[in-house]
Amino acid sequence: HLAIDHLLDQPVAELVTAGWLADQLVEAIRQATANPATEAWLLSQLELLRDLTPEGSLGARVSPAVAEPIRQLLQQPMVLERPLAERLLQHDAVGALLSFVVMGALQGFAKKLRPTVPVGRSLGQFKALQRLGDLSHQLEQKGQQRIESFVEESMGLLIAQVADHLTDPANATIYGTFRGHLFDATLTTPFAEVLAEVDKFGMDNIVSAAMASLRALAEHPEFHAALAAAIEQGRAEFGTRSLRHVLEESGLAGGVDAWRAELESPLVTSASTFVKTPAFRAWLRDVLEDGQA
Repeated sequence: HLAIDHLLDQPVAELVTAGWLADQLVEAIRQATANPATEAWLLSQLELLRDLTPEGSLGARVSPAVAEPIRQLLQQPMVLERPLAERLLQHDAVGALLSFVVMGALQGFAKKLRPTVPVGRSLGQFKALQRLGDLSHQLEQKGQQRIESFVEESMGLLIAQVADHLTDPANATIYGTFRGHLFDATLTTPFAEVLAEVDKFGMDNIVSAAMASLRALAEHPEFHAALAAAIEQGRAEFGTRSLRHVLEESGLAGGVDAWRAELESPLVTSASTFVKTPAFRAWLRDVLEDGQA
């Protein structure tokens, strides 16, 4: 009880140093990512979560009071900056999509111009139309080649026009409502469909990628310094406020007393078990003997 009171009354900024905590976090990441058992454990946990996937969608479980502010934020009338939009569009996938749409539209228009053979015409008229049809077919083949050439040559212009549309302030409102639509579609998509899409990546691949990223992050020369700086900034924000003060400000149910009740019992049990271990007894004996010497 006294130990917890002492802990609660300590300034948060003095409980740990930024460098020490950063060291511990980086080392924990290194140890976890170096152990093959960690990856297997994470995969097993994801598989367990899969079995616990609830019915319905996220929207059925998110209060409108939570969703509406996010929707309003996303729907604000804004557009991307032009250079950013163009960089995002400079990809073969975008080119393939635009090519597919434009070529399909031009080909459909060309087919509408193809002559048809009317019913009830004479043989001479039919042959004349047949020759016209042969000519039309030749023109259609050449037209197909010209369409493909035109689309290929115009791809840069098409991408630029799409970027213009995306970044035109006159379209800010409609793209804002589109972002709201994407948010609503996400909320109403059943969990089973979301999981099916995630499964396309492969759970083992997702875990492997996450472990590789964490491993690389822990070894990055600037990561430790950035982490320590972030921790130091957090310590500075707390100033001289004690842990008790912070917990009271947090609005936790029941306040500090409820938190103490939940923590004190397992701490006392753990401490009682620890002081009964041979290692603790040996350490205490050495301390007492040194004090008597």
